[in-house]
Amino acid sequence: MKQSRIWLTLGILLISILVLSACSLSGGNQPVEEVLPPDLPEDTESLIMLAKFDLTLKTGVDIENIVTKSIEETLFDDASLGVAEP
Repeated sequence: MKQSRIWLTLGILLISILVLSACSLSGGNQPVEEVLPPDLPEDTESLIMLAKFDLTLKTGVDIENIVTKSIEETLFDDASLGVAEP
């Protein structure tokens, strides 16, 4: 009986130590580095050229073969850029 009480006390002590050490590892006091978006030009033509250049780099298609069909300003409330799920 006395031996089981010792094991119970040691078990509770071990669990308490583990819980307290896990709480201290959360790092809640560390500053969060703010990530700012890159500076983009305000005019539409420059944005179109940047998009065409990026598409050329990613696909290898000549920039002269890329045609802009329409431009529409869109604000995505959830910042998902139109992709609702991963």
